[in-house]
Amino acid sequence: MSFATNTGRGLLPRLVILVTREEAEALYHALALASGALALMWEVHVFLTNSAAVLLTKEVKGRTKLSMKGLVGWFVKRRMKKLNIAEVDEVLTKVMKSGGVFYADEAVLRLAGFAPEDLMEGVKLANSVSFLNLAKDADVVITL
Repeated sequence: MSFATNTGRGLLPRLVILVTREEAEALYHALALASGALALMWEVHVFLTNSAAVLLTKEVKGRTKLSMKGLVGWFVKRRMKKLNIAEVDEVLTKVMKSGGVFYADEAVLRLAGFAPEDLMEGVKLANSVSFLNLAKDADVVITL
């Protein structure tokens, strides 16, 4: 099976996702979209910038802060476990192993005190030019 695009760059449709917030909801939505696109055999690129870039470090590994506090946050985590919904870090690893390409904003990482070797295996360093070059030829661009 192959897909044609009107960009002339290749056969697979391209999805580019920009994640700008260090929140479970934003990353989980990005991973769900990436997973779906990979299932459709799309090319998938996910950029994390601003506070989200640190989610791709070995130290953090996609573990985010649920924006819901206290009892509500505890209830949501408990409910996810009961419904057998995977944690964000598990889904991140699966999407990466399935061919999703992840990029961390280099300037943000430096500002946060991280070095390139602190990134999870397979994560690439990027900047705004990297993002724009992929996004300009993408079939779908989503910002979360």
